[in-house]
Amino acid sequence: MDKSNDMKLNKILAIVIYTLGCLCVAYFAMLALIGGRNIANPDAMLPYTDFDRGTMILALGCIPMVISCIAIIKSFKIEKRIKRILVMIPGFITVIPFVVYAVFFIIFMFLLNSS
Repeated sequence: MDKSNDMKLNKILAIVIYTLGCLCVAYFAMLALIGGRNIANPDAMLPYTDFDRGTMILALGCIPMVISCIAIIKSFKIEKRIKRILVMIPGFITVIPFVVYAVFFIIFMFLLNSS
C-alpha cells in the first residue's frame, strides 16, 4: 500500500469511530436528560435510574471520545478554531460527567480519610 491509501484508510477509520462515538453520546445524553427516575431493572442489587446509567456511561466514554475528536482534527488538519470547537462538542459533553464523578470521588475519599 502506498501512503495515500494509508491516509485514506486512517481518515475512514477516524470517521467511523467518531460517528459511532457521536451516536453513543447522543443516545446516552438523551437517556440522562429525558430518562429521569425510570429504573430499568428494579430487581437488581443496585438498581440504577436512566439518569445514572447515562451519566456513568458518558463518563466512561470520556477518554475514547476525546481521543477520537483529536484524531478527526489531526487527520483532516482542521485549522479554524470554530470548526475545532464544533468537532470537540461530543468530547466536551462526555467530560462534564467525568469531572463531576471525579470531584465527588475526591470529596468522598477526603471525607473517608478525615474521620
